[in-house]
Amino acid sequence: MKKMPYLLAFLLVFLVLTACNGDAVEDASVENVTASHTMLPEKKRLDPVSAPALITEGRIPSENYDLPTTCISLHEWEAFGDYPLALLAELPEADAAFYSLDWDKVLIRWEDSLAEFDWLFATPRSIPPQIWCSDLDGDGQDELAIDCYIGSGTGVSIEELHILEKTPDGSLTAYTFPETLWREQIPPLMEIVSVEDWTFVVMGVDLVNVYLEDDVPREALEQPLESGEVATFERLGEGTCDYYFRLHSSVCLNRESRGGLQYVTDYDADIDYKDGVFQLSNFHLQ
Repeated sequence: MKKMPYLLAFLLVFLVLTACNGDAVEDASVENVTASHTMLPEKKRLDPVSAPALITEGRIPSENYDLPTTCISLHEWEAFGDYPLALLAELPEADAAFYSLDWDKVLIRWEDSLAEFDWLFATPRSIPPQIWCSDLDGDGQDELAIDCYIGSGTGVSIEELHILEKTPDGSLTAYTFPETLWREQIPPLMEIVSVEDWTFVVMGVDLVNVYLEDDVPREALEQPLESGEVATFERLGEGTCDYYFRLHSSVCLNRESRGGLQYVTDYDADIDYKDGVFQLSNFHLQ
């Protein structure tokens, strides 16, 4: 019985050494791949990318609406079947509200201002619009931010971000985050590289090892990466001028060579808005 502690100690030391050796071999393999090949792109900090907003002047309401005061869910709204006038989201502290006029038309109230816009806002997932209010561009005036969920399905999750500014006469102008910013300008910032049995995606200073299905054709890895069908917005921080938005999106292999969507990685980026221009920076792969 007295030998048991020594036996246990020996087993523990053996297990620790085995685990350490395993980690060392794994790390060494990665080091050998990255050190012995020059195929991996050099990691570097990326400059911000930007694009002008899609600008829409709000229309004067086409009629004198009797605005509802009780907020309902999208499930309830869809159950009516005829797309009625309904209050779908509100921000009482900013005296702001989002009303449906049709499946592709909305009415925005911000204090004493009323304006109609042709926006999508409903999908089968029934995710309601979200409203925030703050000085987003640091000009001393509040902006209204409205996030609408416009696309869902297998491999699809798309939101649309609108920034509303109020003119001195009370009219509303919408500055919408352009799809081209994430669909066209982000994929060229990434590279996919295969080295021996490893496949990497590189974006700026980030490098991630990705795992692909066995039937992925070689030509799919030789084509530039493409935008996927994911773009969602997250509000971070609290307080006036202290919060900002972050884009969450993804990329996929060349669709023509792959015959459809095959995602390889996700990424996110900080969003800055100023003078009608959206800018993305601080990119990170997931």
